[in-house]
Amino acid sequence: MYSATVVRLREASLGYTFPVKNSFFHSIKASLIGRNLIYFYKKAPFDPELSMSTGNGLSGVDVFNQPATRYMGLSLNLTF
Repeated sequence: MYSATVVRLREASLGYTFPVKNSFFHSIKASLIGRNLIYFYKKAPFDPELSMSTGNGLSGVDVFNQPATRYMGLSLNLTF
């Protein structure tokens, strides 16, 4: 039995809005987005948010799943 205590930076976003004048667009917003970037504290040897099944027989069973994927991306928002 493991403790499922996890403290992590689940999602972070950093963006900037560029004002645009005399154009079809009113503004353009660009953002950097990241998910599952840092584990500050992880007691369990696995990610407790990933599970093999949600059924009664296998809920909470550790089957050594792959870790949660780290995701980094760019978001572009155009305002008309």
